[in-house]
Amino acid sequence: MIEQLIFVRHGETVHNVAGTVQGWSDSALSERGQRQVQRLAQRLMSYQPNALFSSSLERAMTTARDDA
Repeated sequence: MIEQLIFVRHGETVHNVAGTVQGWSDSALSERGQRQVQRLAQRLMSYQPNALFSSSLERAMTTARDDA
């Protein structure tokens, strides 16, 4: 049984900054996006998640892995 489900959007990308629509094309995280991911990881540690699910797009995988 799921006790709590948390949805998270990927960190800001280079295309976000440029105003480029991404859709299924991929873009790396911007420096700001990398900082967002690091802060997110710190916040989520207190929840002690037992599973993470992510899109296969690199921006989402990088956010899920916290290797920004």
